[in-house]
Amino acid sequence: MPPSMVNRLIVESDSVFTADRTPLRAEAFSPCFGVYARLDLLDVGSLGEGCANVDLSEATRTVLAGVVARGPLHLTVRGDGIRLRTVDGQNDESLVPLPDRWVAGFAEVAAVTTGSVEKAELDKLETRAFLRRLPAAVGKSWAVVSPDAGFG
Repeated sequence: MPPSMVNRLIVESDSVFTADRTPLRAEAFSPCFGVYARLDLLDVGSLGEGCANVDLSEATRTVLAGVVARGPLHLTVRGDGIRLRTVDGQNDESLVPLPDRWVAGFAEVAAVTTGSVEKAELDKLETRAFLRRLPAAVGKSWAVVSPDAGFG
């Protein structure tokens, strides 16, 4: 894939943070809409209500790439964007308009996941272990938590 196309796809990969008192939810779609990812952060301190759509710039990606296994990551979601802070760096991202295609995508996700049953809730250590077990190779794969995996 040409570098210009990769850069365009990265730019189109916005993140959305949503809070409704609890939990703080981070969601994203891949540029092709073939992948939807969601992370619910349960123990995050004080929460209000609202939604923030931000583009993650190269500077923010650099800050995130520098997070070490036991290093702190402070995320503040404000009315005008987000702030990420680690031991080695910090970056702010401002709000950007939520694309219409994302609104439609969120409606589809809500329809598809209605009636879903939670299969696992992972603590920090379990989450790290689970993510490390995911295949690094490009291709189709499924992530399924099974009872013998040692998770919740």
